[in-house]
Amino acid sequence: MESSIRSVVIRFLVFFVCVTCVLSQSYYSSPAGLKTQTKEKAFNGIFKTIISSVFRNETQKTMPDETGSMKMSFLGDVDYKITNIRATGFKQPEVKMTIRPDKISLSLTDTRFTLLGQWTYSHRWFGVSDSGAVNVTVTVSAVNVSLAVGLDSVSGGRPVVTVSGCSANVSGAAIRLSGGASWFYNLFTGSFGKSVEGKVQTDVCAQIRRTVDVKATDAMASLPLQRDLGDGLVVDLRLVSPPTLREGYVECLHNGTVYDRNNPVMTPIQPWPFPATDESTALSSLSLWMSDFVLGSCAYALYSRGALRSTITPSTLPLPMRSFLNTTCPREAACVGSLFPQISSIYPNSVLEAGLAAAGSPMVSISPSGLQVVTTLNETVRVRRADGSLATVCNIVVNITVSGSISMNDREIKVGITQIQPNVTSVTNSTVGTINNNDLSTALESLAKQHLQMEKTEKGFPIPVPKPFQLKNGQSYMLNKCVVFTGDIEMSP
Repeated sequence: MESSIRSVVIRFLVFFVCVTCVLSQSYYSSPAGLKTQTKEKAFNGIFKTIISSVFRNETQKTMPDETGSMKMSFLGDVDYKITNIRATGFKQPEVKMTIRPDKISLSLTDTRFTLLGQWTYSHRWFGVSDSGAVNVTVTVSAVNVSLAVGLDSVSGGRPVVTVSGCSANVSGAAIRLSGGASWFYNLFTGSFGKSVEGKVQTDVCAQIRRTVDVKATDAMASLPLQRDLGDGLVVDLRLVSPPTLREGYVECLHNGTVYDRNNPVMTPIQPWPFPATDESTALSSLSLWMSDFVLGSCAYALYSRGALRSTITPSTLPLPMRSFLNTTCPREAACVGSLFPQISSIYPNSVLEAGLAAAGSPMVSISPSGLQVVTTLNETVRVRRADGSLATVCNIVVNITVSGSISMNDREIKVGITQIQPNVTSVTNSTVGTINNNDLSTALESLAKQHLQMEKTEKGFPIPVPKPFQLKNGQSYMLNKCVVFTGDIEMSP
């Protein structure tokens, strides 16, 4: 039972390390068990990749032919035509996202395109023309693009990331002609340069709008509103309110309830409000706040479907501990028979077994000192005789307090058990006379300590960060009623 619960909890924790608010789905009014805070620098790398894709697409396009006329003082009107205009390269812009309470803006600075083409000219009266091995190289010295990105609700309540505004500032175009009498015509390229500036300025914003809007919409539409945790458990990822813009980050509140897919019983547990933003998260680009409500709802789901019951037999214990359940002790070894001689006297050469069942849903709490799970178990203690028959020894009610820890690094999340503290509150229906509650509590505590010493109680699980990203500086912090996971998301080299 312990390993099954721990496995479910681990899978839940591992999944949420990679969740950011851009993965949020539809929202409805409900308390929040999860909170994500995604800072500006987490978005910068993502949008840098998107913008790079936009500009790379520009280098694969051919611009429309450019035709026009120029007035030369000594020749009059001269017609020109620029054909096969295409971008052949670009300089990666500097990308910076700024998040303010009223908007998200994205700025791109220090970029340029290189375009190539061919030119011809003719004089409309004199029939003079020039052609030959010609080419046109157009360099746009700088493009400044600013974006306003909004998080809005659309039909069905799904949040989307859209471009609400875009403006491009092309600072200039330097044009050089080669071939023919290019040394002469280079004096008169200003008209074409202005035309190219206008086309690039318009096309960059149009391409950015198409790319960001389509990619963001597709991403939101493809993501589920819930996530399967295994063992029939599902976690609700829906937003409980629209995303909130803060100074320097986006904050999202998620439902976070864990429930049984086949028995979706509403948990009576209510989450506490999250504490104020902790200074320990200030330097990280991504932080996930998980209320103990989430683990509590997981425990309630397991209890509701009857999963919190188990049977202890020698085969369920580590090999060195199995003789502890003997009613007749091996030579020079402690066992149940030596701690409770009346059991050994009435049931010699037998083995103790215990059927455990939770009396109610475990209470889960998180504090700066660690993770704590408190539950009450009803135990039926039996002995299995040498002939295989069973006899009931007594019924026990015991309060169990399990203390543990949750930690994280760049590669994995670790959950460990540090202490198991049993407290027997009653012994009834005893067939071996009086059994002292304190003595039984001491025996169970000794058994728990031996188990913790012999079994590895901390287990790590890999964090499934999708390629091409990687997690850096992963840490966790235990606060009052919640645990905070922080880290930086970077592009893999």
